[in-house]
Amino acid sequence: MLSSDALAIRDGKDVKVPAEEIVPGDVIKLSLGDRVPADLRMCEVSNLAALEAALTGEAVPIDKTIDPIETGADPSQTPLGDRHNMCFSATLISSGAALGVAVATGDDTEIGTINALVNKVEKKKTNVLEQIDTVSKWLAVFIAITALATWNVALSGA
Repeated sequence: MLSSDALAIRDGKDVKVPAEEIVPGDVIKLSLGDRVPADLRMCEVSNLAALEAALTGEAVPIDKTIDPIETGADPSQTPLGDRHNMCFSATLISSGAALGVAVATGDDTEIGTINALVNKVEKKKTNVLEQIDTVSKWLAVFIAITALATWNVALSGA
């Protein structure tokens, strides 16, 4: 599919809806080649593997299951690559089929969280860039003074 549409089950029927209209609680059908439209908790899987390179950097597809994850006190501390019962937004299905319940959409997804963190990063100038700025300013002043001097010599010589 690789589009921004998703196959959702609404009122007992398969409905193709734009990914922007997916809400938490929607049941989504996934199959080979689909782009995952939201963060999904897997309910049924049939030989499902997801390519999560865009999210985790892993080059090989990750097999997905419906088994619960053994966690400590805080489940959010489980690394994304170890969450085998979840499919994440913006990843691709490389094999199999599944049903999943949307648990997060838009900026609330894992990829949305990463995007927000990247956008918060301050832009800092390195020492080299600061030195280049200083030299550029002095060079601009020197060129302006030389241009004015040349213009004055040409004007007074005429």
